[in-house]
Amino acid sequence: CTAQLSVGRDVCHFETQYRDMRKLMTVCALLVLCGSVKAQVETDRYNTYSPYSIFGVGENNFSWGTAETQSMAGVGVSWMPAGVNNAINPASLASIRQTAYTVGASLDMSWDEDAKNSNLHKDIYFDYLVFSVPLTRTSGVSLGVTPYSTTGYTIYDRDSTIVDGSYKETLGYYDGNGGLTQIYLSYGRQVFRNFNLGISAAYLFGTIKRTTYNTLEDRLLQNKTTESNWVTGFKFRVGFNYSLPLVDQTRLFVGGVYDFSSAMNNDRTYRNYVVEDYNTAFDSDNPENTEENTSDKFHLPWNVTGGIGVGNLQKWYVGVDVQYTSKPDYGSVDFLRGPAEYQSGKRIALGASYTPMYNSPDSYFQRVRYQGGVYYRQLEYKLFGQQVNDMGITLGASLPVTKVSTQAMSVSNMNVFINVGMMGKSSDRLTKETYFKLGLSFSLNDRWFIKRQYF
Repeated sequence: CTAQLSVGRDVCHFETQYRDMRKLMTVCALLVLCGSVKAQVETDRYNTYSPYSIFGVGENNFSWGTAETQSMAGVGVSWMPAGVNNAINPASLASIRQTAYTVGASLDMSWDEDAKNSNLHKDIYFDYLVFSVPLTRTSGVSLGVTPYSTTGYTIYDRDSTIVDGSYKETLGYYDGNGGLTQIYLSYGRQVFRNFNLGISAAYLFGTIKRTTYNTLEDRLLQNKTTESNWVTGFKFRVGFNYSLPLVDQTRLFVGGVYDFSSAMNNDRTYRNYVVEDYNTAFDSDNPENTEENTSDKFHLPWNVTGGIGVGNLQKWYVGVDVQYTSKPDYGSVDFLRGPAEYQSGKRIALGASYTPMYNSPDSYFQRVRYQGGVYYRQLEYKLFGQQVNDMGITLGASLPVTKVSTQAMSVSNMNVFINVGMMGKSSDRLTKETYFKLGLSFSLNDRWFIKRQYF
């Protein structure tokens, strides 16, 4: 009896320490959440240096979800793992069994090359923070903050023109930065056996700033324009997934996600003024300078994604996602309204996951989940009549940081992945962008709302 009481006290002491650590992690996660929102609202530079982010609201960042699905080229519509924050399909929350904090960061490097210039860019940035919790055995909810889109480019265009019978050099300088942040809330529930439905609502906000500076050789005064777009609005998503037993523990998985077209509010300040050099400030008293303040709306495009996969989620999974995006209509928030011809976009991705033995007591590397994928995307615009495509590969691993003896209570992971790809092509009017991304995230998982008993 004394031995049993001693063991009970030890277990109770361990559980108390673990709950205290969990509370500390919760506070830290909330601080990171608040700090990240504040930083993304105030910053003048976001996590991209792509010339293709000049269009619309910039590059869509979180369409691939967290590191677990980014490692598989964004495949995740039909994927239903119990211990993973799948932020692509809200219906997957019906399968979540543990409370999970997931925070991610990335290192981006890109090489831009056209017929005249080549440039190297790199940046380290916060990627996302996601908090998910099961409500019942058949439902769950998730709260997250992520960058929705990012704008970041610096483009120089040198040329010459004939003025009064002689050649003069011209310079066009284009700079943009900013982007949209989203805070979202998702809910998923099992409707009937093996069939789940989910819904997600997100609030989008952020500032997109752009500057154009045009100079002509030997001209004393030059032209400069600036615009600042404060964008806000709501965005909604619905999804489903279904699993069908095949043989032994192998199952067929099917899923779908629909993102509604969303009306965004845009408060825009546009200035057109003459300057002596780039650093000359706007002078409202100069009659040649103009300023316009407008408020209007534009619409984010709708898109639909379907996915199908097969596997045993404790060991392996192979899946394919196909996405269709409607033709955009960005209105006043769009910077280039001439060279770009908008169209519908398409994307296909193949992803796979393999875990040799998730509860192996002898080998750490047998408990690692290995992932990879390939993708091809046709962007939603043509430039000067030429199609712009994006393609690449991903590789990743989910490294458990919990001992086998405690995995019944908590399974936490460190996720790492790389993404190598190429967008566009090098020509007189297009830029080839070769990019490399190294992503790192931590998933801290635990079971909440479970009554513990001691003997």
